[in-house]
Amino acid sequence: MELNDLSFAVIGGDTRMIYAAQALYKEGYLVTRTATELNDTPCGIPNVSATEAAECDVLIFGLPFSRDGKTVYAPFSAETLSPRDFLRSKHRNRFVFAGRLPPDRHRCAFTDTETIFDYYADEPFTLYNAMLTAEALVMHLMRALPCALFGTEIAVIGYGRIGVYLTRMLLSLGARVTVFARSPVQITSAALTGAVVQPLRMLGNGLPTCRALVNTVPAAVCGEKELHALAKDCLLIECASPPYGIDAAAAERMGFSYTLAAGLPGKYAPESAGTAVSHTVIRLLREVIKDGCT
Repeated sequence: MELNDLSFAVIGGDTRMIYAAQALYKEGYLVTRTATELNDTPCGIPNVSATEAAECDVLIFGLPFSRDGKTVYAPFSAETLSPRDFLRSKHRNRFVFAGRLPPDRHRCAFTDTETIFDYYADEPFTLYNAMLTAEALVMHLMRALPCALFGTEIAVIGYGRIGVYLTRMLLSLGARVTVFARSPVQITSAALTGAVVQPLRMLGNGLPTCRALVNTVPAAVCGEKELHALAKDCLLIECASPPYGIDAAAAERMGFSYTLAAGLPGKYAPESAGTAVSHTVIRLLREVIKDGCT
C-alpha cells in the first residue's frame, strides 16, 4: 500500500480541522471533508455526506472525538451525527484517527477491520499542542488583565506539559510566577526556571497580590477554602480537562471572574494546530505502512 493512494476524510471538529484538511490537500493527498459546512473559513475542499466520507481509507475526527460520548464533535455541522454514521462501512483495513478517544472504543462502533489511533496520545503532538495552549493562555491573560504581565504576580497550578511552557513564557515576559506542584521533581524543575514554588497543599495559605490563577490540573485542587485565600480581583482561568481543578460554582458564588478556557489551540492558532494534526496523521501512517501493519 502506498500512502499517496489513500483517500482522506476530515470529519467535524473545530476550525483547526479545516486547516488540517488544507494541509493534507497541499501535500497532494485526496481529501474531502464532512460535518464542517457551517464553518466560513476559506477551504476549497469538497464537503461530502457522512455516507461518502465513510468510504474513505483514512477518517480523521476532531479533538475531542466526542463531548457527550454519544455524538461526533462537530460544532459546524447542520445536523447531529453519530459515530455509526461514519463507521458503518464494510470498507476493510481503514485507518481511523481522533483526539481523546473514549476508553471503550467499541462503543463508538469501531471494528476489528480498522487500525485506530488517538493522535492526542501521541507525545510529539501532545507537546506541541501544550505549547500552543500555553501561548494562547498568555494571549488570554494579556487581553483579560488591565495591567501588563511584566511585574504582575500570576499563579500556575500544576507543572505538567502546559504548566512548564506557560511558566517559561510568563517568566520571559517579566511576570512574577508562583507554581504550585505536587511532586519533588516538578517542584525542583519549576524552581530552576526562576519561579517561586510551593507545594500544592499550600495553595490555601493565601496569595493576596495574585492577579491571575491558571489551573492545569484535571482534579479538584482549588475549592472554596483556596478561593478565600485569593484577592477578589484575581482572574481565574481553568484550562484542564474534566473534572477540572477550580470549583466553578464556588468561584461564581464568591464573585470571581472565572473562565473555562477549553480548546485554546483551535481558537487562537487553528492553522498551526490543524497542521500539527495533519503532520501527525501522516507520520503515524508512514510508520504503520512501513511496518506492514495494515
